[in-house]
Amino acid sequence: MPYLKRQSAARQHEQSVQEALREWKDAVAYFESVRDPELIDFAAYGIETARRKYMFLLKHGRGGTD
Repeated sequence: MPYLKRQSAARQHEQSVQEALREWKDAVAYFESVRDPELIDFAAYGIETARRKYMFLLKHGRGGTD
């Protein structure tokens, strides 16, 4: 049974990583579409937030030893 739990956890982690990558790509697309100067900083922070989330998930998905 522990094998199935690890497999399920790995699958869930992979889905989280893929979702984070989509969020990062969406944030970049939003930044590229923004025309209002007041929203440029907001969009840039969104990119950085999404990037950090993605990198965190990648780093902590290598067996949890990092």
